[in-house]
Amino acid sequence: MQKYRFLITFVIILIFALVMAQIFEFSAFELIIAVVFSFTFLIQLFYYLFFYLRIATYKPAAKDKDIKPVSVIICAKDEAENLEKFLPKVLNQNYPDFELIVVNDGSVDDTGDVLKRFDNQYENLYVTTIPENTKLRQGKKLAVTIGLKAAKNEWILLTDADCVPVSENWISSMQANFTDKYDIVLAYGGYMEQKGFLNKLIRFDSMFIAMQYFTFAIAGLPYMGVGRNLAYRKSVFFKNKGFASHLKLKSGDDDLFVNKIATKTNTAIEYSTESFTRSVPEKKFKSWYYQKKRHLSTGVYYRLKHKFLLGTEILSRILFYISFMFNFVYNDYIAAATAIFLIRLIVQLVVYYYAFFMMNKMVNNVNDAEDLTIEAFGKAFKLLHSFTGKYAFSTWLFKIATNHCIDFIRKQNKHTLLSIDEGSDGDIAPNQYILSENPDPEENLIRQQKGEMIKDIIDRLHPDYRDILRLKYFQGFSYIEISEKLDISMGTVKARLYRSKELLVNTIKGKDI
Repeated sequence: MQKYRFLITFVIILIFALVMAQIFEFSAFELIIAVVFSFTFLIQLFYYLFFYLRIATYKPAAKDKDIKPVSVIICAKDEAENLEKFLPKVLNQNYPDFELIVVNDGSVDDTGDVLKRFDNQYENLYVTTIPENTKLRQGKKLAVTIGLKAAKNEWILLTDADCVPVSENWISSMQANFTDKYDIVLAYGGYMEQKGFLNKLIRFDSMFIAMQYFTFAIAGLPYMGVGRNLAYRKSVFFKNKGFASHLKLKSGDDDLFVNKIATKTNTAIEYSTESFTRSVPEKKFKSWYYQKKRHLSTGVYYRLKHKFLLGTEILSRILFYISFMFNFVYNDYIAAATAIFLIRLIVQLVVYYYAFFMMNKMVNNVNDAEDLTIEAFGKAFKLLHSFTGKYAFSTWLFKIATNHCIDFIRKQNKHTLLSIDEGSDGDIAPNQYILSENPDPEENLIRQQKGEMIKDIIDRLHPDYRDILRLKYFQGFSYIEISEKLDISMGTVKARLYRSKELLVNTIKGKDI
């Protein structure tokens, strides 16, 4: 990445040389526009290069392999419909030791009935209720505090009633960061994809905000997190008197608390795909506007350095676009060409990050993603003569990057006959095979022999582990069905399944299958 910083720095110097060559031909008004435009461009470039680019080169710290008990807390107010749909996704997480605490925050719908029904099915679900007429309620801070007091574990994982984890390994991926070094883990809470421009705007906004608080945290300036997906220590919460410093505000149960206690050394970030949560987005612009307004109302209470950095970025962005428009209208064609060039450079940078994240998600490997991005841009340069302008440049480039990434995955799959890795739902599938596109008889024979060896290993496991693997992966039983068939609790099912998968993988690796 250093060579790109050098290249862009050289481009900046070249731009200023061109601007200075023309500066004495400007009128006073044109000069002001040119200076504002150039200065805000530099500020924007500073944020892209020294903040946002960090996530592309970020190397996460070593993960903790120990299993730590986790308390998941959800605060629900009139969320019967969402709890009905999403609560099972949390309760059926592929993690052996967790409790789920749902705080019924004075609901007047069927939330209580829904929770009572789930409470009868799951041993690790605990429900506490705040009466409807409670006067001390400020947002959901009281509910969160009650949930924390009810939690029996040190590590707390927060989400909302309208959120759903994208993976059964949500708790597991978050818990991997629960080391002695950290007190807080920031993660991504996005929104579900739906039709319409507003939904695209909401999803882009949440992604951009996440990019900001992730990269600021990497730079040693953590300033916020989102309650849709946030973890911290129970002891740290009470040591810092919880929400006492901003109790009168309805918002701030997530970002203001993080802003208060987060430091460069006690904060981790987790942005693997399995750690994501998705929330139900607003469907009306007016509702989203008031939601944003409520969220932004806490910004004035941030630390001074955070307010300065965030305010400068927003202000420079606004002035950049305004000055660009004035440059386009009032300055001569050279100034206009320079403005277009600058805008194009910014777009290219954004496309670079977009391509990187897309590739990282597809290949699930940061180093491969970085190599593929560089290769894709090289391929695009060679094919530049074929760009007709029929589609946007970013669309054309993204298509090249996507095809290049798919080719890479196909090549990788040609060399893979057997997978003992985790499946798409986070479970290890003993019979999951990835075949080449044109398997020959020898390849099929090898695959068959390895499959028989794995089944033989399963047959030799202790009956408790053997039976649960067969029920889950060969007969397709759910956790609830296994619990009923074996007459054991849900917690025992998950703990035993976790142990059986661990034994299976270790045995397979030991035999070099």
